Amino acid sequence: MSFRQNNSNSSLRTSSLNSKSARQSEKITNLENIIEILKQNNENLKKSLDNKDVRIVNLVREKEKLHEELKCAQRTNRNLHQQLTDERDIHFKEKEYLVDDIKRLSFARRGDIIFKSLEEEIKEKDEIIYNICAKYLKMKSNKITLQKKLIMLQEQSEKVNFLSICN
Repeated sequence: MSFRQNNSNSSLRTSSLNSKSARQSEKITNLENIIEILKQNNENLKKSLDNKDVRIVNLVREKEKLHEELKCAQRTNRNLHQQLTDERDIHFKEKEYLVDDIKRLSFARRGDIIFKSLEEEIKEKDEIIYNICAKYLKMKSNKITLQKKLIMLQEQSEKVNFLSICN
């Protein structure tokens, strides 16, 4: 019996060893599968990280480009604002100068209008004075002529009187 017992013990051991080894090989296979899955997950995560790194690098580049564009736009805005301010100042000064010119010209024009009206009045008075002078000269000329005629008539009258007295 001892042989049988030994044999049965040994077969039990063998079967238990076989079942242990089968379980261990199953565990090993499961662990190898898990390792493979973990390796694949690891590779997928590395690829995902690489893709994210590439996206981050692209985003950083885009951000830098946008930052440069923003700086350029701000610089352009400042320059345009300064130009507008300068032009506004220039046009304001030009407007003030033109307004002053218009005021000066309107005063000058008022003076011109007054001057022209005075000039017309003087011309009218000059015409009147000229006409009066012309009439005066005609009257003077007529007076002289009449005086000469009077003197001649007086002389003739005296001659006639003298002759009539003498006759």
